[in-house]
Amino acid sequence: MSFDLYFVPRPSDGRWDRVMDELEQAAADERDLSDEELELWARVVDAVTAVVADVEETGGHGHRQLDDGVGIQLTMSPGELSVTTPYWFEGPDAERVVEKLRRVATAVESATDLVAYDPQADAAFLGDGSDKAAASFDRAAVALRALGDQSPTRARSPRWAFWRR
Repeated sequence: MSFDLYFVPRPSDGRWDRVMDELEQAAADERDLSDEELELWARVVDAVTAVVADVEETGGHGHRQLDDGVGIQLTMSPGELSVTTPYWFEGPDAERVVEKLRRVATAVESATDLVAYDPQADAAFLGDGSDKAAASFDRAAVALRALGDQSPTRARSPRWAFWRR
């Protein structure tokens, strides 16, 4: 489970679902990154490394990735530019991660003229989405803990305590 942002053109009609459908279709294309995408990636790397220190760049023909070593990964694949981070942060840690996501999103938006779309909030992230993001992390942490508390190994008690003869 992860918190995801997608960098997409702002829909003129406000229909994020249509933009996401187009993104999904483009992401199905298994090809190498185009020259235009590689140029865009270079601008993104310059912008992000200016606001987030200690990122590592990796990749191959079909993708590029920046990883901050803490959990935020910015990825470009054919037709898609996105950022993801696991939902393992909560409280003040989630607020710090969301603040870093704001810096990354601002940098990417300025380098690309794309908008960071938050599907969890169904809104642009820099606006309504980022205000709700830390709460999303907290809700996910509570849900994940609840799932852990109901795991079959924790819920079961042994029928026969072999050590009690």
